[in-house]
Amino acid sequence: VEAARADGGMSALLIAAANEQLEVCSYLAGELRVDVDAADDKGRTPLFYAVMSEKIAVVKCLLDHGADPDKADEAGLTPLHAAAGIGDCEMIKLLLAKGAYVDPIAEEIGTPLHLATKEQQVGAMKTLLEHNADCNKTYMSYGLYPMTPLFQAVNVSSLQCVKLLLEAGAVINPDCIETVSLDSAMGNDSSTECLNFLLKAGAKRNASSDAAVRASARGRVAGTARRSGRGRGGDQGPRQQQEQHVARGEEVEDEHATKREIAKLKSSAIKAIESKDYFSATMWYTKAIEHDPNDATLFSNRSLCLLRMGDGQRALLDALDCRGMRPDWPKAYYRQGAALMSLKDYTNACAVLLDGFKLDPENAEMESALREAMESLKISKGGTKAT
Repeated sequence: VEAARADGGMSALLIAAANEQLEVCSYLAGELRVDVDAADDKGRTPLFYAVMSEKIAVVKCLLDHGADPDKADEAGLTPLHAAAGIGDCEMIKLLLAKGAYVDPIAEEIGTPLHLATKEQQVGAMKTLLEHNADCNKTYMSYGLYPMTPLFQAVNVSSLQCVKLLLEAGAVINPDCIETVSLDSAMGNDSSTECLNFLLKAGAKRNASSDAAVRASARGRVAGTARRSGRGRGGDQGPRQQQEQHVARGEEVEDEHATKREIAKLKSSAIKAIESKDYFSATMWYTKAIEHDPNDATLFSNRSLCLLRMGDGQRALLDALDCRGMRPDWPKAYYRQGAALMSLKDYTNACAVLLDGFKLDPENAEMESALREAMESLKISKGGTKAT
């Protein structure tokens, strides 16, 4: 029985657990004594499937027969992650009562508290926090950025989650404020509520803006001195020349560091897009734009993400910025046209896409978008769709 496997490495016990078959699970685990932790091809155990099926009696049966509550799949997800993600508080309590570790970290998800926060499962969050889940635990989001549960709450613009985590003792770091401030400034009312609450709770806006101003001032002074080629005492002496060489070396190193940082942010954005996490992708592109506000490609890509999120107004603003930087780039016209289409402004969409098509008559994507815009304009004016 144990050796028999279906597609994906599904054993009889795995299938029974996934389909809420309590009597079959009890017979296989109790009478036949099959391995209750034998996993499928993705490392998921019968206990994991039982939790996902939300059948607490099956979960209890497997735990009573020795199932490991901490055994993770190949992505690092444990049964507790599964229970937290679906918001099953009784399942969470049962797993913890049977010895499950409250803060296991999955590489791309974080802890069960991170996942419950992302899914806005407030009841699950409360249950985990009552069992001493670490509200300040971090994991490296996309291998780049330390993510706390509070930062996760800010990302999903959930005031309820933010309040709960702060009550539990979550630390407010500057990046939380920076992210929620940016989203608030872009018109997200939920983010504005989160920002106001964080500020009332004693958060301080990121002091890095002041530091940036000071650094910019230092850069202007240093740049003026270098361009003039003179110090206060007239022509440069050996010491002044040496200082200039050092300054130039630091400037080059800063440029290289900035390029490396932008490359990392772009990589993180691409990974987020691949997983259809357009909010995070938008955040990464925003941070990249802070480093290089003259890169039209960054605005183009962020426009795409905003459009996928259903935010046509902000997508249009980015497309306009992109076109302003590169008026000869067809992609900028395509982005603007797509944003206008989402806003049902078919007249202007047709005009913009036609201008883009003139720049690149061989662009099949542009031609298709133009045809769609013209068809939509015709229908909006009472015409019928062409067959």
